[in-house]
Amino acid sequence: MKLRKILLIDDDDVTCYLNKLLLDRMSVAREVVSLTDAWQAFKFILDNYHKQSIPEEDGYDLIFLDINMPGMDGFAILEDMESLEIDRSRIFVVMLTSSISPADRAKAVSLGDKLQGYLIKPLRREDVEKIVPALIDKP
Repeated sequence: MKLRKILLIDDDDVTCYLNKLLLDRMSVAREVVSLTDAWQAFKFILDNYHKQSIPEEDGYDLIFLDINMPGMDGFAILEDMESLEIDRSRIFVVMLTSSISPADRAKAVSLGDKLQGYLIKPLRREDVEKIVPALIDKP
């Protein structure tokens, strides 16, 4: 079974391109969308998930979210998502960052079930092979 959609949010074009290439080659989702502007990403989330739930037969969505982006960082996106009426039961968020800061990791851990993972770039095949089955097999 594949994920319905993977959304890559990272301000670095090359990182988005390489991650999209990896995910497309692995064929783990029906669609992979990459956005390099945090505000555009938030608008995409608002337009695609606000007051909606993903029907069970459509599967799950996964968002890979960078922390350090100009204008709006990944933590702000997560906080703002909480103010939206989103059914998070079928949408999972994993931080994918270059930050090795203990403060960033601690902040991520403090988010509890709002965040399903914290990975250090680059995204690797092994990471995807662990994350995707765990999400698909979630009760």
